[in-house]
Amino acid sequence: MAMNAPLRPAILFWYGRLLTRLKRRSAALEAFRQVTREVPRHRQAWSCMGFLLAEREQFDSAIEAFEHARALDARDAPSHFNIGFLLQRVNRHEQALEQAAAVHWKA
Repeated sequence: MAMNAPLRPAILFWYGRLLTRLKRRSAALEAFRQVTREVPRHRQAWSCMGFLLAEREQFDSAIEAFEHARALDARDAPSHFNIGFLLQRVNRHEQALEQAAAVHWKA
């Protein structure tokens, strides 16, 4: 039986969340990647990928994932915060400050 196309990414997203809770991070990351391939506008999947990549200290990839989430909703304060936090972690302090200023002025 074929799965309903719109339902598949939603199930994969929640499967990824479950895998994260079970500390099966690699499998969770792959589930979120699959969700973003099927639904590139799934902001939460991009954010979850960002957290998992940051946890692996793949900071540039994590920043990119959070930037995708932010691009989908410019008012998403957690994405702005996470980008700024990670920019600090990779010693890009000037960009982190610019990120913080951008959030402050949008609020």
